[in-house]
Amino acid sequence: MKLLAFASVCALAASAASGAYFSDFEADDGGLIGTNDWEWGMPVGFDGAPYGGAEPIGGYSGDYCWGTVIGGAHSPSTISTLTLAGQNLDLAETLSFWEYSESGGNTFDTAKVFVGGTEVYLSDGNSGLAWREVVLDLTGFSGTGDIVFEFSTTSVVERVGWYIDDLCVTDIPAPGTIALFGIAGLAIRRRR
Repeated sequence: MKLLAFASVCALAASAASGAYFSDFEADDGGLIGTNDWEWGMPVGFDGAPYGGAEPIGGYSGDYCWGTVIGGAHSPSTISTLTLAGQNLDLAETLSFWEYSESGGNTFDTAKVFVGGTEVYLSDGNSGLAWREVVLDLTGFSGTGDIVFEFSTTSVVERVGWYIDDLCVTDIPAPGTIALFGIAGLAIRRRR
């Protein structure tokens, strides 16, 4: 129930707000553009031993997600980007996504998020072999910009890398939609 509730609330918020975005990547790649190691697909639990843990089996809320070399270890000495292009940041309120990170910490390999060219997030590179939610505040941004997930690797050790699912950009809701979100939030709280 938790997975469906998150996806439903985020999709509701994205559809009610102008310029907002949501994809759980089940039907397609969500319109994102991946370079180098980024792939859209269904992770199968590739074992990253002896240097790290396994990749997830499926995405966070379904079967599909984006990941760095799905079914294998990431490439050495590579900068891979995953881009959601041309987002209207004037009304953007939050960027949220679920990540699965197995890159041995950020000493060598780094997983970063940029919004409009500004770094807003540096993953610690180890989500404990589980999916975790990341929510970032976008209220200080304006204009149109890209949201970029950048995974940069060294040649030291190749691991399973970084996986992204349920990507959501919410806008500041118009006054008439606040009551709608309040009712949806109440309904979800009562189901738990």
